[in-house]
Amino acid sequence: MNSAAKIFDLTFRFIVLMMALTVGVAILFAGARKALAAEPRGMITVSGDVLRAGDVFTGLTADQAEYVLGTPPAAGKDMVLDAHILTRIAQTIELNWQPKSPADKVTVRRAATIVSEDDIRGALNKELRAQGVDGKFNVAFSDSASPQIILPQDQPQTVAIKTLRFDAQKDWFEAILVAPSLAHPVIETPVTGKIQRLVPVPVLRNTMRSGDIIGASDIEMIDIPSDDVQPGMLLKAENLAGMTPNRFVNAGKPVRDDEVRHPQVIGRGDFITLIYSNGMMTLTTKGKATQDAAMGDIVHVINISSSRTVQGIASGDHEVTVTE
Repeated sequence: MNSAAKIFDLTFRFIVLMMALTVGVAILFAGARKALAAEPRGMITVSGDVLRAGDVFTGLTADQAEYVLGTPPAAGKDMVLDAHILTRIAQTIELNWQPKSPADKVTVRRAATIVSEDDIRGALNKELRAQGVDGKFNVAFSDSASPQIILPQDQPQTVAIKTLRFDAQKDWFEAILVAPSLAHPVIETPVTGKIQRLVPVPVLRNTMRSGDIIGASDIEMIDIPSDDVQPGMLLKAENLAGMTPNRFVNAGKPVRDDEVRHPQVIGRGDFITLIYSNGMMTLTTKGKATQDAAMGDIVHVINISSSRTVQGIASGDHEVTVTE
């Protein structure tokens, strides 16, 4: 290869190398910019008293992230920063960001301590019993919304009763609650309601159908408000044991007397033992049932010996007693 060719070859290789380096640097720079690209966080929870830009956007510089936007919402509350507000924030901190759609938003939630309805109910139960309310009962609040107390995150999840007035005639109460304690009443709120006296009733452990015989092991007792007790509802387990559903009885629900019956002990056409009893003397003979019957039902039976139809009471399995 002559000298001119060698010079050309070296020049060409140098140009190719420089182009490769330039492209590589551009790719690395673009990748770095992409890695640092700012994006709104979507849903955030803050615990402090200050909302900063770094809470709202990812990929900010240290100075941008520390920029104070204002005060976050109250404890347990939400605040929505829509696309318009996010754009203004980006402009304020000189952030090169534009919303992808008008639907872009960030929801800011303030961390909080929640004193739940169960916490409040427990405190009221304790105080009501201290005032002499006995037996089993539930606390039902007058307001349809479930009561709760929202405290700042640094407060304990406790509640105390400041005052409680109870009307024993109406089972009605009104109280003033303070949280987290009487000594440190950050929040004070009134509640009213009534107590619901509870009544034990038998229910089935599993759904049962006609023909299933309900045994003692199939029954459990549950407590229901006394106001929910309806006419005909069975209140004792012994009233349910030994019965069978007319159609079916669902598990866990109180049972009415018209939903169950005694199981069939006699079928139509069955041969049965016919018992005649007048208190002093008892005779037995064979009979044939003309109808189905459960224990205690009145049933008509043909006396096979006399071919007469008599009326008796189903008193056992394939057994009818006639009293005179």
